[in-house]
Amino acid sequence: GDPVIYPITTLVIMDAFAEKMSSNGDFKVMTYGSGDEHFFLPSVEILHAQPYALDDYLAEKVHAMNAKLISCGYLFAGPDNPDLMRRTFGVDLYRKNYDGFFMPAYPAAANCWDERRQTGLYRNQTLCYPTQTGPINTLAYAGVREAIDDVRYITLVRMLLDEAYKIKNWDAIYAGKKAVSVFELFDTTSMDLDLMRMELADHIVTIMKRLGKDID
Repeated sequence: GDPVIYPITTLVIMDAFAEKMSSNGDFKVMTYGSGDEHFFLPSVEILHAQPYALDDYLAEKVHAMNAKLISCGYLFAGPDNPDLMRRTFGVDLYRKNYDGFFMPAYPAAANCWDERRQTGLYRNQTLCYPTQTGPINTLAYAGVREAIDDVRYITLVRMLLDEAYKIKNWDAIYAGKKAVSVFELFDTTSMDLDLMRMELADHIVTIMKRLGKDID
């Protein structure tokens, strides 16, 4: 059947539960926390959510365990700054080798429309505002949407390069490696990300042509 996913924090890992997981191949686990306890779970697959600051070396350790790593709480949806959201949840996470991110859309609050939230200490962490006819997207949402599209561009470059390697198309391989090297030289902390996309799109078209693909 379908895998059973049990989200558990690193503070609630029990030996009995771990033993049960190890004897049942259908179990997949999502852990959350900044400790290392999740590395000792004998589960078939783990999705670990790392809170707060991004860790440059954590992804390497998590992937060595055949698990996936997502960011949780590094930046919430409060800031009306689409450029900040775009850089944070796009190329920044990609370059640190994270597999994704988790962000609340409608956080638990007495009233998600109340920007003071319950404590009054910081803004609401709302990515979209719910209405009877559908959600109202925030500026933060626009930034996250663009972040995902940015990653799609560089991901497509790498997919095309992998395809070129499989069929040993050396012209396409050269074009693909050039595209990757150009991306790696970008200073994505400050450059215009729309220009980055335009550059990658140009390389993508070149690779596709050398692979004999139709360009719509």
